[in-house]
Amino acid sequence: MPVQLAKTTRRRLFAVQSESADARRRRMLEIRDVHIKDEVFRSSEAVFERLINRLEDDMEPFAFVISAASGAGKTHILDHIAQNPRLAPFTDKYGLARPLLRLSAPSPCTLKTLGAELLRALTGVRMTGKYYAHDIWARVRTNLYNQNVSVLMIDEMNHVFETVDANTRQVVISTLKALLLGEVEMDVGLGNEIGALPPSVAPHPIGLVLSGMPSVRDVIGLDQQLARRCKFKQLKPLSLRDADGNKFRGFVKKVGERLGFNPAPNLGSDDMMLRLHKAAGGYRGRAAFIIKEAAYLAVEMNAKTVDRLEHFASVFEEIYEVGDQRNPFIVADPEKIRRLPEIEKEVKSRLRGAMAIDPAD
Repeated sequence: MPVQLAKTTRRRLFAVQSESADARRRRMLEIRDVHIKDEVFRSSEAVFERLINRLEDDMEPFAFVISAASGAGKTHILDHIAQNPRLAPFTDKYGLARPLLRLSAPSPCTLKTLGAELLRALTGVRMTGKYYAHDIWARVRTNLYNQNVSVLMIDEMNHVFETVDANTRQVVISTLKALLLGEVEMDVGLGNEIGALPPSVAPHPIGLVLSGMPSVRDVIGLDQQLARRCKFKQLKPLSLRDADGNKFRGFVKKVGERLGFNPAPNLGSDDMMLRLHKAAGGYRGRAAFIIKEAAYLAVEMNAKTVDRLEHFASVFEEIYEVGDQRNPFIVADPEKIRRLPEIEKEVKSRLRGAMAIDPAD
């Protein structure tokens, strides 16, 4: 059950509002909220529930690590498991408690930059001036424990791996391990001691949820002690054969049915399934993204349903800029298009809004 947030009155954005704005917004929200709980999501949700139970039972927690290519659905999973009602902020006799703290790892991710981002998330204050890592982390730890943070969720953990200095990578990972173990004195190695805590602050173990590109497993592998305390979940692409094919087809069919178009978009045909599979590289998360983007465009164009050429082909071109000859929703035979390359770098793909991809690479 999602956490219920207080409703606020939204200011009008423009001087003149289009006549169809309210109806269009309702349809957009309906499409946005389509969520299919496939077996990957359900297993991730179960592991996360186990992590919360460990913390609640005062047992040693673990780190839950989700890795996948860009756009495969990692952030979507985090968005939903973070809505667990047990993680809602509350107030007790000691003050405000926030069981969950969530953020994205900065790039480049050093101990200092990570600490500064954590402190901003905890206090709303961005550090200015000259500070050393141990100064920042003394404040970070004090706020983590005083605000009773029990779960620390960090996306884009692959940014740690892209830090040039191997020692820096090791220090960041060792620091996270120390938070997981609830260590009082934090000597994270390589001569990097984290600032001391005030006597009134009592450390406690903090469960970790870390996600990022496939290289995030290499990041975690820098510290064998941390790696042994991890539960790994890797989101993998599906083929269109056998059981994999049934999973992909079943997922796409459910998304299409829940979009709310009448008639529903024709996603179940072998031809359309092949085109969508090629466009998504076999990832259900990408398939859902493309379908929703096409549905948004159909709503904006006041169309009755979602069309392959008019909507799917258009949004694919907007994302990848490949031209008609390489667009799987336009070409006669999508099998002849080479598979989209995966991005293993920090730079996000156009699927997330920052980089062009050439399917011919």
